[in-house]
Amino acid sequence: MKILLLLLLVLSLSGCDSNKTKIIEGAIDVNYVDEDLNLSSITDNYKVTLLKAPTDDALFHEVDRVLFAENRIFVISRRSNKVVAYDKEGEYISSTRKLIGNGPNEYVRVTDATVDNDRKLIYLYCDAPYCLLILDYDLNFVKRVELNDLLLYEIASDSNYIYGITRDKSNRLHQKLIAINKDDYTVSAPILEYEHGVPGVSAMGKSMTSTKDGVLVCMLFDNVIYKISNKRIVEKYPLNLGKKGVDFSDIDETNANKFFKEYGSRHFMLQNMTASESCIMFGSNGVGTFVIDKNTDECKCYQWGNKNDAIPFLTSTIIPVEGLENVIVWKPSFDMTIRFAEHLKKENHWDGYNNETIDIFKNLTKDDNPLLVVWEMK
Repeated sequence: MKILLLLLLVLSLSGCDSNKTKIIEGAIDVNYVDEDLNLSSITDNYKVTLLKAPTDDALFHEVDRVLFAENRIFVISRRSNKVVAYDKEGEYISSTRKLIGNGPNEYVRVTDATVDNDRKLIYLYCDAPYCLLILDYDLNFVKRVELNDLLLYEIASDSNYIYGITRDKSNRLHQKLIAINKDDYTVSAPILEYEHGVPGVSAMGKSMTSTKDGVLVCMLFDNVIYKISNKRIVEKYPLNLGKKGVDFSDIDETNANKFFKEYGSRHFMLQNMTASESCIMFGSNGVGTFVIDKNTDECKCYQWGNKNDAIPFLTSTIIPVEGLENVIVWKPSFDMTIRFAEHLKKENHWDGYNNETIDIFKNLTKDDNPLLVVWEMK
């Protein structure tokens, strides 16, 4: 039986006024800390959930985004070209693999998806052809909305709008954040625009993620994180990355190879954001975990990334999540996790692990789904 592991960890939460507008004009200097972010310092306990894959429809490779809705967990995988749904106990429910095709209610290639917990719908954006497929929580077809030639690179949503990042056809570096009305599907004028970067350099992660009352956005190559709600900018966090970042306004270089040779070791793309009431956490194209303290308006970069000293196997890439508040989702290196599990079995060393985790490691195989680690944030 194939499985995907979710580790749910509960933390103490701190409150703040989520309706308050917060626009920071001066840049926040990033403090680079030459150490790990110890996750045990912000966790209390954890719960293990297994996402099972009894058929190939439930098996996927990479994870781009995870959505939570009522008693459902949805995993979005562009590489596998589908969304997979599970119940809260981890039992497989359905997959959009059944919708792949050239029919009127089908798609050829999926780009991204977002959840609406009020309307109880999943919005699936497809770029072949350009459309929104609207699905229920069992991934059954509800409606198709044609978007003509509107190419979106990813989507996220609040209560009334679906947001997407698009680019000019004549200038691929000219990015625009637009909003699609969920009632009549009209497309807004640009909310944000950004026009810097290097052709041929693209993101490996996500530039947007939904939160309880808005959407976090950082345009490609930009150093400013925005929170958008009802088409308005309600929070703004400009960052000064210093000599470990890249000022694209001063770069004339248009050759990707030369750019990577000179700047490849620097942070030039902020992505995979997640947020709680007290902080915003995100990664970049490089190594390290960034944390903005929303109470002090300070930002730290833990240059060695995250040290999972609560459950000792590696965490790495932050996966954007929607539908649960105050959580972080990480995807550990699967190969390293397999080797770690084999080591535990060989040494029969299970001290410090609960029975659920021991069970998982004892039965983990190379044919299983990637593992996810889900933490609840302070």
